[in-house]
Amino acid sequence: MRNARGNFNKWLKASVCATALLMGGAVHAQSTAAPADQSAAEDEALPEAITITGSRVVRDGYASPTPVSVVGADEIARSATPNIADYVNTLPAVSGSATPRTTSNQVGAGRQGINSMNLRGIGEVRTLTLLDGRRVGGMVNNGVVDVSELPQQLVKRVDVVTGGASASYGSDALSGVVNFVLDTKFTGFKGELSGGVTGYGDNRNWKAALSWGTSFADGRGHFLLSGELNHEDGIYDPSNRPWTEAGWAYINNPAYTATNGQPRVLLRPQVALSTATLGGGIGCATNSACASLRGIAFGPGGTMYNLVPGAIVSDPIMSGGTMGDNNLRNGVDNSMLPEQNRRNLFGRVSFDVADDWTVYAEGMVSHLDTDTRYYYGGFANNLTVRSDNPYMPAALAARMNALGITSVPFGTMKGDIGASGAHAEHGYFRAVGGVDGKFNAFGTQWTVNGYYEFARATLNNMATNATYLPNWNRAIDAVRAPNGSIVCRSTLTNPNDGCVPFNLFGTGVNSKAQIDYVTGNPYRKDVYKQN
Repeated sequence: MRNARGNFNKWLKASVCATALLMGGAVHAQSTAAPADQSAAEDEALPEAITITGSRVVRDGYASPTPVSVVGADEIARSATPNIADYVNTLPAVSGSATPRTTSNQVGAGRQGINSMNLRGIGEVRTLTLLDGRRVGGMVNNGVVDVSELPQQLVKRVDVVTGGASASYGSDALSGVVNFVLDTKFTGFKGELSGGVTGYGDNRNWKAALSWGTSFADGRGHFLLSGELNHEDGIYDPSNRPWTEAGWAYINNPAYTATNGQPRVLLRPQVALSTATLGGGIGCATNSACASLRGIAFGPGGTMYNLVPGAIVSDPIMSGGTMGDNNLRNGVDNSMLPEQNRRNLFGRVSFDVADDWTVYAEGMVSHLDTDTRYYYGGFANNLTVRSDNPYMPAALAARMNALGITSVPFGTMKGDIGASGAHAEHGYFRAVGGVDGKFNAFGTQWTVNGYYEFARATLNNMATNATYLPNWNRAIDAVRAPNGSIVCRSTLTNPNDGCVPFNLFGTGVNSKAQIDYVTGNPYRKDVYKQN
């Protein structure tokens, strides 16, 4: 019986120690000597006693009714990321967040350059972003919050709730809540001055931030001020990256069937357009009446040449063969990151009107302007060119007449027009006033938290060098007028329509007037308010 009890005691002590070690991570251990009156046999049988002080057992998040991930300021600082969103995006619960890289080409929405959280990949609009437990008014047109515009130097921890949050906050917290908790009692100065450049010599950037906190009225009041300036040149020419030079991309497998066991999609190098180039190309199907014209393309000055088909062709792209003017990443104006300029300012004042009652007010203003350009774009193979187009080389028109066809499918990357892009400016203002307090009633302690918030976001978004489709469709359908001049077909029936014919065949073949007629800079201006 004595041996059984001794074995049980040893098992129990070992289990408690192992459990504490597993739960606490890093622990502090102290050894104590065994009492003098224990027998020599027990000294040999029992292990040395270990006392767990628990001084470093972190329990943040364990007391919550829903799972909470807690990231402290020390962890964020050790990550050495230029933006707090960059570190939060590494958490397992965060998936598919919007970043300046992923939003670089979201021109229509004006969302270039933002950082917004996406929990569990359900969507940014289903992830609620809070600041000190209070809602933050939307900063862009879908209502999400740009984390980069929060006072990052004052963040002392980030709480991430990934389950059950919608029961408290509503459907905009369907996937969870990300709460940025500020150090509202910070005292003193701290600043940051940093800069950098990529290993390829681009995206030169710098950041300057300064925060100040002080108490007043014998410690009953506290004042905070934090500001940040940030600039990034952006990356407009990613062509010097090795992965870009090789032209790796996904392409549909033309040999795939539901029963042959081959993959539906392939990852291959040297992927380029098969039916379009900067100067245009003919994209007849291989089984069509104009199949013999497929691959005829047009270079500088309208020079005709033939695209060499690749080993894998899955229109409108192919892998292998000619990869030049039909490169998907052609041209230097192809932003991987937008140019960004940020200015943020945050201020907060609080006052303890009683021992358990605090009133506060805080304000935040920010401004972000971005510039981005994306690849030339164009029409892969959905234009129709007629044989009576006077810009068409005579040799090609003769071949079409010999084949008895009057039109061919045509694709172009609009090389004469150049890359399109966008310039967006975001302005944001947020004001909050509130009270926190405690009082005793009916034998229990009650907590009061109340606040009012007003937020106003403005967006000025301009698409630059965009193709104006009504004019484009008229301009590319060119014919000869009775007097021998080249005009738009629409001008024959409406002489005053002002249409300027556009030459689809080659690069360097259109004048400024021709380019200006088919392009423009459309813009939108939005104002969003939230109370």
